[in-house]
Amino acid sequence: MTGAQVKRVRGALGLTQHQFAERLGVHPVTVAKWETDAQGIRGPAVRLMKMLAASATTANRPNAPARPAKRRSETTRRPDKRKKA
Repeated sequence: MTGAQVKRVRGALGLTQHQFAERLGVHPVTVAKWETDAQGIRGPAVRLMKMLAASATTANRPNAPARPAKRRSETTRRPDKRKKA
């Protein structure tokens, strides 16, 4: 993942470097170094940023289908099989 990609993910989430660093559990200077390619990104940080990137692009897609709430209406309920006394 390049510095430009990190910056793009952060921008898509609408976060400052400091806010992004807090969410990732790293120092803000680390985020600045990642964005300028002064320091490489390793291990869990790469996986986490890839997940954040995927969620940011999904959330920002204007044509993304809205997820309906999972709810059973009165007409779809199963009939009560218990015998009434």
